[in-house]
Amino acid sequence: MLAALSSAVWFNFFLTRPYQRFTISDADDITTALLLLTVGVTVSQLAAHAGTLKLITVTDAQHLPRVHDTAYLVQAGASSDTVVGQMRHSSSRCSGCAVAASSTGHCSAGHRVWSRTVR
Repeated sequence: MLAALSSAVWFNFFLTRPYQRFTISDADDITTALLLLTVGVTVSQLAAHAGTLKLITVTDAQHLPRVHDTAYLVQAGASSDTVVGQMRHSSSRCSGCAVAASSTGHCSAGHRVWSRTVR
């Protein structure tokens, strides 16, 4: 957002009359500066959202093998104790770094892991 504001301000300062002043005398220049600001803010928000979606995708991809393993156990007719045991075992480790999870639901590296308690 700072880049968007900066682009609008420096457009005003360098490219509008009167030059090298923070005043705009033409309505078209006001429109251009506002559009620069609007587009810049929109792009920065989209980029931030894309970063969040990437994190969610990576986290979900790490959990997918656990879901498949559990589904295979259920399909194979494993007992409920076996399935719950598998879930407890797989949820107490971080798939990203293979470190045991703490009671906060995060490993020592800060990765979020599945809940340790399965009921």
